[in-house]
Parts: sequence; structure tokens; C-alpha cells
Amino acid sequence: MMNQSECLISIEFEFFPLRNKNMSVSAELNDEIDVIEAENHFTTTTKTYTKKITLPQKIKLKFNGKNNKIDTIVNKDGEIIADKHVKIKSIKLDVFECSEIFLKQKLNLITNDKKSLQTNYIGFDGTMEIDLLEDSVFKQFTTMNS
Repeated sequence: MMNQSECLISIEFEFFPLRNKNMSVSAELNDEIDVIEAENHFTTTTKTYTKKITLPQKIKLKFNGKNNKIDTIVNKDGEIIADKHVKIKSIKLDVFECSEIFLKQKLNLITNDKKSLQTNYIGFDGTMEIDLLEDSVFKQFTTMNS
């Protein structure tokens, strides 16, 4: 019988550069740290972080490389016209993909100045923890999408 607590987690990041530079992401899992960076600094690039995990599990994501003074460009009306940021496009547990509602409303970024933002659009340096508290893939997927 298959172990229902083991799965592959895949987190797809989309990097949006500004001034030929991207933000970077580091993922911490079981005391291992992986750095996720876009290879292309001139155009939007997608990169996927994939790891085999055993549930329950916690993944800590750290976002770096944003200078709030120069990495957001606004027009004379104060509207953002360009912004260096990272977007979490998808999170999958094996073949089960999390909903847009989960991505946009249940991911919590704590910025370096201690603001809490529920978003998958990361335009600030900060930390995000993804708590996978259930002991099976199906239960975890159901919890994340309810």
C-alpha cells in the first residue's frame, strides 16, 4: 500500500525583473535551504521548486532583493507601471493543484517591516510559511482548498 503521507510538492514561481534584476527566493525544508532564482534577468521567467516531503510539514519561503525606493516605478498619478516582484503561480501536492482562492487569500507574507499580507504577489522582502498540518495528501489538499 502506498504511503499517503509522502508526496511531491511543487511550487511554481514567476519572476518579474526590473532594471535587469530579479528578486530571489530561498526555501527551507527540514533544515535544508534551496535558493530559487530566475536564470533570465531581462524578461519574466518561471521556475519550479519541487521536493519530496512527508506530511505533516512546514516550508519556509524567504523573498529577497527588493529595494522599495527604486524597484517600483509609478507614473505622475501614483499608479504602478513597473514593479520587481515574484508571483506564486501554483502549488501542487502530487497531482492536486491548490485553488486560486488559496493562492490569493491564504498565503501569508510577513514583510521585513512586520506587515502581514495575504497574497501570492510578493512585492516586498519577507517570509512566508506554508504549514502542511495534515497527515495525508488528500486531507491536506482538502484543507488547503476549503
